[in-house]
Amino acid sequence: MEFIAAKCPQCGADLQVPDNKDFVYCLYCGSNIKVRDAVLIKDNVNIENFIEIAYEAIKNRNFMEANEYLNRVHEIDINNVKAWWGKAGTSINSSTGYDTLISAGINYAKKAYDLADEKDKAEIKEKMIAELCGHDLWSSHIDSLFLLFDEFGQDDIRPLKKIVDICNKNIYSSLKPHPDSNKLFEHRSRAMNLIMKMDSKSYSQLETKCKQLENGRIEQIKSIRVVLVSRKISDLNDKYLMGNVIFSAILALIIGAYFSTLNSLKDIWFLFSVVIFTLYCLIYYSLIKGEAEKSISDSDVINY
Repeated sequence: MEFIAAKCPQCGADLQVPDNKDFVYCLYCGSNIKVRDAVLIKDNVNIENFIEIAYEAIKNRNFMEANEYLNRVHEIDINNVKAWWGKAGTSINSSTGYDTLISAGINYAKKAYDLADEKDKAEIKEKMIAELCGHDLWSSHIDSLFLLFDEFGQDDIRPLKKIVDICNKNIYSSLKPHPDSNKLFEHRSRAMNLIMKMDSKSYSQLETKCKQLENGRIEQIKSIRVVLVSRKISDLNDKYLMGNVIFSAILALIIGAYFSTLNSLKDIWFLFSVVIFTLYCLIYYSLIKGEAEKSISDSDVINY
């Protein structure tokens, strides 16, 4: 156990407090004080050490420990850029899909950006946009990406392109309509309109990609419907097979009997029978196909 120089926040007395305790009693005034608060009051606390410890914790994905040290820094220096940037990193990397933590990370980064000098501003902005756009984000993060775009100058289309990509992935990932499809189309439209104003070439490329995805979806639906209709026709043929056999036999007998009474037309009765039977097959197939197509619903195609 080691002792750390500290100062009582109640009476101001200099203390030596153990580093393995959270709370101690002041030897002079008897107050129950928090060790961290007592240590931070000392003017000679090296906040760079806290920042170094915090950044090392971030590397090891120990975000709770990192935030603890970054908060210590802010209790001493609320305008410390490195601490705000560190808090941005802990929030974003610990988000696990929660939009509130992503938004908090963007706000922390904006705070660091506002406090930084001109040289560091450009670096913070680039790192922030690259960091978020490089993440595997969800549809729940779209609002955060718009926030990123709004907060960092509105002169970089990468957040907008990321939004379009997220929307397309969710819209076209399945034939089943996404629960928030209307909202996704609105987000995509908003992002596309902003891109069009900034970079017409990128807009044209993205618009072409969106059309290709939509056409691919339509073709996929058509293909599935063809398969389902074919299966339904086969089922109906099996259902009506015996009726077709009986009807065809009766039709052949009637035609044969009729032409057998006409001596002058005996030579062509067979050809005529074939024509009549062919017409019957065409009409039958047309009726069966129509019945099959009517029986295939959109939900059948989507759930295929």
